[in-house]
Amino acid sequence: MQQILLTFDLEYWFESLSVQKYLLGNEQDKIENFINNLIKLLQENNSTATFFVTEKVLNNEPELIKKINNNQHEIAIHSIDHKPLWNKNPEDFDRELKILINKIENLIEKKPIGHRAVNFSLDKTTSWAIEILKNNNLKYDSSVLPFGIKLNNFDLENFKGIKIFSGGIYLRTIPWLLFKNLLKNKLKQTPACLYFHPFDFAEKKPEIKMPKIKKFIKYYNTKNSYKKLEYILKKYKCASIENYLKTI
Repeated sequence: MQQILLTFDLEYWFESLSVQKYLLGNEQDKIENFINNLIKLLQENNSTATFFVTEKVLNNEPELIKKINNNQHEIAIHSIDHKPLWNKNPEDFDRELKILINKIENLIEKKPIGHRAVNFSLDKTTSWAIEILKNNNLKYDSSVLPFGIKLNNFDLENFKGIKIFSGGIYLRTIPWLLFKNLLKNKLKQTPACLYFHPFDFAEKKPEIKMPKIKKFIKYYNTKNSYKKLEYILKKYKCASIENYLKTI
């Protein structure tokens, strides 16, 4: 049975780029309930996952990050300011990585080995980030669509790695029968990487004034996401990127 690399971008809903221009500056969020439910679901299905964490989550809910780590899941790097690499320069990115590596290591007594840029923004225009990731001793990156790529196999001219098959928006919007068939066919060939956000499982839409169509798309069908994830966990072997890399 082919394996799924299960990943979550652990960020607050108001960190999403799609809502930035609609924020008032006093928004709040808490992901404790989401994580507690998710950890239980992962335990029940003998699965692990990778959590790419923002600095806001690290600062605001450190005990939750410890709990994730204590349950054998992987803590990896997402971003300090939740801005894509296109809006950064090498010096800022290097400084950001060092800060997050230190914060994570101090919190869970373990150095992170993985990174994912906001909006999968590692491409030919931001390829300068590769050497910075290597210089900071990170072992893999998962910032290029449609591939999550080990650093020692990284080549922007000839993509190699595990394809990122789908994210939460596809889980929510693609007809479920079609989604299941697409995933089944994909896994006949190679492992696949799935990525989700806490807002993909939102039980309640946040109070924010934004165009109805945009809000509809962002939170469409979130009420069924847990059931779909549970099906995936029961049907397939799911693991964190870190645990998968130990097997190859």
